[in-house]
Amino acid sequence: MTNLSLTCDGLDARTSTTFKPTRMVNLGYVGRDQAAVRAHLDELAHEGVPPPVSVPLFIPLPLHVLTTDQNIQVVGPSTSGEAEVVFLIDGPSIFIGIGSDHTDRALEKTSMAMSKAVCPNIIGTTVWKIEDVSDSWDDLILRSFVRRQPGDAEIPYQRSPLGTMMSASALIEFAARRLPADGRKGLVLYSGTIPTLTDGFVYGCEFRAELVDPRRGRVLSCSYQVQRVANQWDEVPALSQRA
Repeated sequence: MTNLSLTCDGLDARTSTTFKPTRMVNLGYVGRDQAAVRAHLDELAHEGVPPPVSVPLFIPLPLHVLTTDQNIQVVGPSTSGEAEVVFLIDGPSIFIGIGSDHTDRALEKTSMAMSKAVCPNIIGTTVWKIEDVSDSWDDLILRSFVRRQPGDAEIPYQRSPLGTMMSASALIEFAARRLPADGRKGLVLYSGTIPTLTDGFVYGCEFRAELVDPRRGRVLSCSYQVQRVANQWDEVPALSQRA
């Protein structure tokens, strides 16, 4: 991944900034309320996803899946987005953005790590300084919307205040304990997501995630189109069915 060219929407000015990623980690099952965590695990179990070995989940991912593109390609027919806060950490300097941990739900049933690695991690190009929202962190709202087919209306897909998740400092400290001494330099950290509002996953053609600051009337947004690559293997009968 090359450097990220970003716009920092500060409280006093908008400035251009550059962030050089050196490693990326996706977290999961980060609910502050363990009942909510269990609800999310039940949601995944309903989709055939086995429970994790431990929570929170810590998944290092290759940087080549990180993108700011608004058009992504996937292979599997069952992929969906996840709204997540993205921490861009370079030592003491921390920006926060909004992104989506796009996931292959069929592959997730056998390998959580691989289900993330075969799909892009999308991030919006506008960020905030973490200190600008630290006093209202729990009140920030994470939400997402999905469109099933072109021309369809958007479906409200996720919505929850960040107070339902582990605090920003807890998330960062949890990740830092599992990284080498220089692990905070160039770290891209995806926060983990929140449960869906729908009955199960929606495999749509368009996904939009937002982080809303209701106190200051500001919104970070990330949206993208999903195109499935034609796969010749879809037409090949299973080996067990061959004569």
